Amino acid sequence: MKCVLAMPEWDLSDSHTKAMRSTVAGIWPPPGLMSIAAVLREAGHDVTILDGTLLSTEEILKGIDDIGPGFLGISCVSLMWPKARDLAKIVKSKYPNIYIAVGGPGPSYFQEKCFEESGDIDAVCLKEGDYTVREIVNRLEKGEGMDGCEGTIIRTKEGIIRNPERPLIENLDELPPYALDLLDMHKYRPPVGHYSRLPIAQMMSARGCHLKCIYCYRVNGKTIRLKSAKNVVDEMEYYIKRFGVKEIKFWDDLFTYDKERVLDICDEIKKRGLDVTWFCASRVDTIDEVMLKNMAEAGCWCILYGIETGVPKNQKTIRKNLDLSRAQETIHLTHKYGIKTFATFILGIPGETYEEGLQTIEFAKKLDPFYAEFFTFTPFPGSPVYDEISKHGTLSSNLADIGMHRMGFVPYSMTRQQLAKLCTTAYRSVYMRPKHILRMLLSIRSWLEFKNILRGAVGISNMILGRHTAESGSGSDC
Repeated sequence: MKCVLAMPEWDLSDSHTKAMRSTVAGIWPPPGLMSIAAVLREAGHDVTILDGTLLSTEEILKGIDDIGPGFLGISCVSLMWPKARDLAKIVKSKYPNIYIAVGGPGPSYFQEKCFEESGDIDAVCLKEGDYTVREIVNRLEKGEGMDGCEGTIIRTKEGIIRNPERPLIENLDELPPYALDLLDMHKYRPPVGHYSRLPIAQMMSARGCHLKCIYCYRVNGKTIRLKSAKNVVDEMEYYIKRFGVKEIKFWDDLFTYDKERVLDICDEIKKRGLDVTWFCASRVDTIDEVMLKNMAEAGCWCILYGIETGVPKNQKTIRKNLDLSRAQETIHLTHKYGIKTFATFILGIPGETYEEGLQTIEFAKKLDPFYAEFFTFTPFPGSPVYDEISKHGTLSSNLADIGMHRMGFVPYSMTRQQLAKLCTTAYRSVYMRPKHILRMLLSIRSWLEFKNILRGAVGISNMILGRHTAESGSGSDC
């Protein structure tokens, strides 16, 4: 069957401030759609991806018109749900016989509400969509109904029916590599600080997260499922040889969850002599010197550490519970092996005062990561704190404001003006230090790195100069 997988039209103005759009911000190909496309293609279906980060709604409609699919799958995060709903309406009005399913973090949280807001969708796919979408398309091709199709909520003549949950995929090794060939990878530009070489491919060597941060919606489940080390490196080698990829960005929430697997991956990369660099994420307390040494030898060039706050009280509030002294040790040790660090911090945590925000900024300077990014606290729909957020502060009623670069939430413990000031102070205090500027300049090893440093410098300067006011009317953003 001919299938189209789509993201609704959006651009960086939907998720980032003006200061960031043309500088540090970037766009990635949609990994979820590339995974579903690969599964559908393996099942014998004809698949096209129409990515709204590159295409206008008119171009998406033209693509649908040219292809004539029997199935349209639309993926979106929560803040993009209104655009996904609108795309479904336009498509259904023009092509009433196309079966339309929506999925992704947004529909997975809103669930039946999607049908209340849209009379144009036929199904909602909950959580992992790889096998759910495959079953929907297989049934459509055979002329079968959707009763009992696990992982879906469906529209029928009798009303809205909730089918049984689909178990999460336990054996991730059975999933095929992403369908990179369905997108023009050269049209994407990743964010500054997230890559050192091009072309770059994305991977998830694991799914799920066992941690309990209050702001996160764990759409991939509450346990971690791992691909085997051999399978991970097989996939890396496939991208390198088939597409000329030079770098891998791992999207795992916690790449360093299993020490032995990390060491096995590193050994396999070295044994095969792969010319590849890679970026991953870790907690500061799930990594040690042996791992760092092997990771550096295997091409790891940067590790993202989610520090979030330098105040122990606020570590407990967000249920991160990091040992802050361990954070200092790990950042220092990572630099010792020539791996760059990318540390993230959150301002405006429930109960956080302006003075505590300043303490976090000082802690960021003390840690001295190579890259630092500051977000405002964002309670995503589906997160533990979302449904009770009114106890902790004010949250914008506009879904478009609920993003990490949008100041959609302000805690009762500080004013909006104080939170905006913290954002500006954070970037000025961290990035304008002579020591940091010199280190950035001395790190340049290629023309690409020079351009990235320049992009970053312009973006940071814009934010420091106050050019980060949101057009949405919700106030200044980080």
